[in-house]
Amino acid sequence: MVNDLTTNDAETIAIKFGGSTTTTKDSLHCLNHENIEWMAQQVSELYHNKVHTKLIVVHGAGSFGHFEYAEVKRILQSEEYKNSENNLNSELIHRLQMKIAETRFYVQQLNKEIVHRLILNKIPAISISPFDCGGFVQGSEATKRIENLVELGYVPVIHGDLQLNSMEPRNFSVISGDTIMDELSRLGLSNRSIFVTDVFGVYLNCPSKESQLDEISATRGLIKRIRLLTNNEPICKYELDMYENSCTESEISTELKHQHDVTGGFEKKLSSAFSIARRGHQVYIVKAGTNYLEAAVTKKHEVCGRSTSSKFLGTIISSTM
Repeated sequence: MVNDLTTNDAETIAIKFGGSTTTTKDSLHCLNHENIEWMAQQVSELYHNKVHTKLIVVHGAGSFGHFEYAEVKRILQSEEYKNSENNLNSELIHRLQMKIAETRFYVQQLNKEIVHRLILNKIPAISISPFDCGGFVQGSEATKRIENLVELGYVPVIHGDLQLNSMEPRNFSVISGDTIMDELSRLGLSNRSIFVTDVFGVYLNCPSKESQLDEISATRGLIKRIRLLTNNEPICKYELDMYENSCTESEISTELKHQHDVTGGFEKKLSSAFSIARRGHQVYIVKAGTNYLEAAVTKKHEVCGRSTSSKFLGTIISSTM
């Protein structure tokens, strides 16, 4: 059954696939074909079978762009750049320009691969590049395109990107996939947000090695629910498995980062998730390659907002406002 996405009361869900799920993030320009195919199949099933759900797909750059922009940052922070920034003919400025151009090229290459895989799985996916649409502000070309495409039954596929920014050195800045998720919520383009990552969710006591994450996923390490107690104070209440505990945002572990991540890693993801939740929009963090994405979309694991199954592994973030 094809999803009737022209229904005005249909909920719009933004799903962000992290760069560490669609690529091998520590290997230059290396696709994770297995996860990309899983992603495409999941989106296809949700699109064709969940009648009152509209979808927006967002993805990070992973190893397509992070390496190049890490070099951009190194150049901008160097003393040599500070002495050359007004000399457009210098070799360093040319190298900087090339790395900026390469960053855009490779993020678009990844986006094409993902859109192509979605199309092969019978999804009317259409790419949207923030750089080409003037950023995310009310009434911008990007927001108009996304809104129109969703209402017409298409699935916009937006990627982390560079954007023109006159306030930044060389007039460029990065807009990450996590920031895009926050902006979609702020602009009312999405009602619910799901972050698909390479881990099960948020950990209070982060293991020192990524290989240990699966081992402790069902123990105290995984925070299953985060409720923001107020709209302004950075105090959260956590329901960890069968008991409750309280602590501040800063006490949540956000230590796992990839060497070439230039967009803030898991800490940025969590900041965006909290921002979204404070608007009253529910947020899920789930692991790629599992059945928890479907559970997050359908809410099969919840009754009246409460988890009904200890088998659901993920983090649900909501606000009391």
